[in-house]
Amino acid sequence: MIHLDADSSPVSRSAVCKKKMRSVLNTLCDCKIVVAGKVDIILDEFDSFYQNVVLKKAVTFAHYEPYKEKSRVDEFYINFMDKDEYKNLWKVVKITLLLSHGQASVERGFSVNKNLEVENLKEQSYIAQRYVHEFTDEMESLSSMVITKELRQSVSGARSRYATYLEEEKKIKALTAIKNEKSEKTKSLQERKRRLCEDVKTLEKGADDLAEQAEKKQDLSLIVKSNSFRQSAKRKKEELAIVEGEISKLSKQL
Repeated sequence: MIHLDADSSPVSRSAVCKKKMRSVLNTLCDCKIVVAGKVDIILDEFDSFYQNVVLKKAVTFAHYEPYKEKSRVDEFYINFMDKDEYKNLWKVVKITLLLSHGQASVERGFSVNKNLEVENLKEQSYIAQRYVHEFTDEMESLSSMVITKELRQSVSGARSRYATYLEEEKKIKALTAIKNEKSEKTKSLQERKRRLCEDVKTLEKGADDLAEQAEKKQDLSLIVKSNSFRQSAKRKKEELAIVEGEISKLSKQL
């Protein structure tokens, strides 16, 4: 409903958003969901909301992405719109969020993506092309498009942004490789820890059994064997402590 991007002027964005809102209200009026007499009131509230809330919190609205922030659209809007001055507008927003849109728009989106499809095109490139496609669809004609100062600045800085993106991708790949390597090492150490725990348990039980037999049989040789088992168990415990320390260190790094 609220459309923001960094490459168009606030005036042009406001006009596009208001046009969309009017279209929504006309549809709701035709369906007798909204009273025709309230259309102008809702549009005034929308205009006020855009000027006094959206533009003042432009960064918040421009960068809001539900799948990243793990917050629903209604939860996002209620923080700004659930006030007396926007009560009619908020009712319309709640109605539109509750309406079933079916799968038609999703299917159309797949068709558009197929037309835009190019071999080896990455996700962000698809998103960028969809933005361009949707923007040109909204324009009555491309000749009416206004080339703003912000748009020129964005285009001139595209190459440096791309270089920054490539550098960040390289860093992410390097960090992922290090993380995977440490994760594999942690798994290996945990397996080693499991085996050492089993060895310690087996050696201590063997030492106890031999000590018990030595007591019953009065056989000193069994005591010697029992002590040997206990010494081996002690060395295994020391090795186990080192392994646990390495696991703890890697866990903190991960």
